[in-house]
Amino acid sequence: MIKQKQGKLFFVGYSGDYPDPTKEGYESYTAGKGWTAGYQDNCSIVSEESNLLLHDCATAGGASGGPIVDWIDNWPYIIALNNGEVKNRRTGQDIINFAVKMDFLDKLSW
Repeated sequence: MIKQKQGKLFFVGYSGDYPDPTKEGYESYTAGKGWTAGYQDNCSIVSEESNLLLHDCATAGGASGGPIVDWIDNWPYIIALNNGEVKNRRTGQDIINFAVKMDFLDKLSW
């Protein structure tokens, strides 16, 4: 089991809501939402269930397959691939995100 990694991970993905050029500081991002990779550091694995890692990295539709990276012995390693998020149907607010562990994917390869 991967121990909790509080604030130690980073995530890169093409979330469909990023960047928003109408927000201050993002005016120069003119390619459109979902066309520029977003980066978040200081995110965490909060739990593990079966072969899924529950994480708090900021994601949205389109970010599936984005890597969650940990620094191990001063080298970056992809430890999981973002798979999706659970949202509150009424409010649309994120509840939790989940990712597939890389060691599980390694077992599937020949």
